[in-house]
Amino acid sequence: MSFQCDRCGQCCRTHRVPLTVTDLRRLSQTIQGTRISDCVEWLDSESVDFDDEPESFLELREGRRVPFLRHVPADAQAQSTMGAPQSQCVFLGQYGCQVFSARPSACRSYPYDRLMVHQNQRRLTLAPAVQCPEATDVLVTLKSAPQLDPTAQRFAHDIAVRDAELSAHATWVARHNRLMRVLVRMGRPRLSATETVRRMLGPEPPAEHSTE
Repeated sequence: MSFQCDRCGQCCRTHRVPLTVTDLRRLSQTIQGTRISDCVEWLDSESVDFDDEPESFLELREGRRVPFLRHVPADAQAQSTMGAPQSQCVFLGQYGCQVFSARPSACRSYPYDRLMVHQNQRRLTLAPAVQCPEATDVLVTLKSAPQLDPTAQRFAHDIAVRDAELSAHATWVARHNRLMRVLVRMGRPRLSATETVRRMLGPEPPAEHSTE
């Protein structure tokens, strides 16, 4: 398998990472001394191209939004080497991701996307707008025997987990939006973004899902 991450951090500067309920709960168990809501940025339909995923938008007091990892101004080294001021993930530090073990599932599966079948072979496809070194710009054949290519198998598993978590998150969002419409009919305001984060971290579990 040709891909090996060199921890350059480029994807942490160029990509915005949407968050699921499961992502937030993982992060909340790792972050110390920081409010999880301070790490979330809520983007509207004018800021993010989610036109083909309308079910991803949560109805909030502030409007319809999707939760993303917050971006902050890029560090000085990145600005000097890349030519212009940029932003970066709030968790990108001097030595890489500061929450690596709890990183969102979208980060775990990057730079690969869902499996496809081509000429009776299962392959991993590349995620859109990959920012990795050019050597990774290939389709990787997923070997039928996991011991022949354990790295490809790991990515395939991570993608399956990501898709299961996305499905569970969509169920949670639909349930949340139904509740918000009930509140409006009762003459009460929708929950704010901060209140919604607290609800996402609350005792109500995401929908059951399986990666098998």
